[in-house]
Amino acid sequence: MPDKGFNTIFDRIDELSEYLRVLYRKYWRPGPHLAVDETIQRFMGRAPEIVNIPTKPTPEGDKKEQGPQDLYRSFLEEDFTKTQAVVLDLLTQRHPDTDERLYPPDKHVVWLDNLFSSVKLFERLRSLRIGAAGTVRTTRTKREEMGEEEYNIEKITIEQQSEQQSKQQQSEQQSKQQQSEQQSEQQSLKRSSQQSSKRSSKRRKTNAKKKGVC
Repeated sequence: MPDKGFNTIFDRIDELSEYLRVLYRKYWRPGPHLAVDETIQRFMGRAPEIVNIPTKPTPEGDKKEQGPQDLYRSFLEEDFTKTQAVVLDLLTQRHPDTDERLYPPDKHVVWLDNLFSSVKLFERLRSLRIGAAGTVRTTRTKREEMGEEEYNIEKITIEQQSEQQSKQQQSEQQSKQQQSEQQSEQQSLKRSSQQSSKRSSKRRKTNAKKKGVC
């Protein structure tokens, strides 16, 4: 299948994903308690979406919030984070036939972990009359302390430095390998020269003995 029109690896399954999502909204009857979490799907190939989190049971792969991947742009415009926008998008879904809210007011509580929890998100959920509870961090991440733009700049700088170091290490290894090969070649030439010298000396001695006998 050609790559034309595919901006991300998720675009390849977008049609199937949308079809299944409509059916889920139509036939699934959610209970009062809901949960939103993220997962990493193991993937060892090459893709820009790959993340590596060593503390996770599956450290390397595609990181996915357990919800829609493409329906939360309006919430992003309201300055919600991508993870918070996923929660809001999930909980504001509507039935494909009746257009009624899939999660009616005052009937559901959503449980979150600290990746999603925030005061702003909980305030919005309260305005939607959806209960919410979740764990929180008592510290700020480096991204939060520095700000998104500054953090991304530093991240790019670190990646570039890491790439330069990697190239430098490769160059040093190649240089060492070349030096080792040159030394090996010189030693080989030296041994060959010594063996040739020994053979010449042996021939001279042999010729001298023959002359003495004559």
